[in-house]
Amino acid sequence: MSKISRSFFVVCFVTLLAPVWGLSQVEVDLTTVDDAMIDDLAPDTNFGSSAELAQTKNQRKSYLKFDASSLDTVTDVSFSAYYTAPYARVAWVYLIVNNDGSEVAWDEDTITWNNAPANQTDGNEFIAGANQTVTQIGTIEGIVNSVVSLTFLTLETDGVDGKALLLSALNSGDRTVTLGLMRNGDRYTRFASSEHTGGFIPPTLELTLVPEPGTYAAIFGGVMLAVAVLARRRKQA
Repeated sequence: MSKISRSFFVVCFVTLLAPVWGLSQVEVDLTTVDDAMIDDLAPDTNFGSSAELAQTKNQRKSYLKFDASSLDTVTDVSFSAYYTAPYARVAWVYLIVNNDGSEVAWDEDTITWNNAPANQTDGNEFIAGANQTVTQIGTIEGIVNSVVSLTFLTLETDGVDGKALLLSALNSGDRTVTLGLMRNGDRYTRFASSEHTGGFIPPTLELTLVPEPGTYAAIFGGVMLAVAVLARRRKQA
């Protein structure tokens, strides 16, 4: 067997069995494309450039948007953010989706209390609009001046599989995800936004990806082309 044939065999063997071996899994940190808080004391004011995302009783809520449209299939997800409030309180996290799979329309430069999607303008809740579903998917327990993580609700204890709902949103429709944050209790919670200049991590989804079959086909096609070029060069030499 020639060197080219052996190389071809090895590369193809590894490429085709990569999914079986789990070698194809990739870890990716996905940060927000938009994040902003809203404030009912300034209902027409935009806070998209604020360094912080605050949640207070009947006053402030926060919105996060992530775009997974350029990524391969997401098989696992977690969430992290930097907690900046002086009190160790709990924030509730909601998934806001359009039932037709389209993007929930808002951006950090224009969102306000009065125009925010699924916002209960006379209270502290998120309320689904027409063609929308709003579901609490988890909680974040604050630790002062620390990176904190989302604890997903589970079917066993809460009747809701928060992780499965988030994974579904990341893999279906236009694959943009909107999360809403609100406080649980009388004291506020607060996180660093993507605009924070203190060196803190922005709100981040930590994703595990598995390439689509088309990706493997492209890799295999590239291998075939490279081998053909090498074989032609050997004949010409």
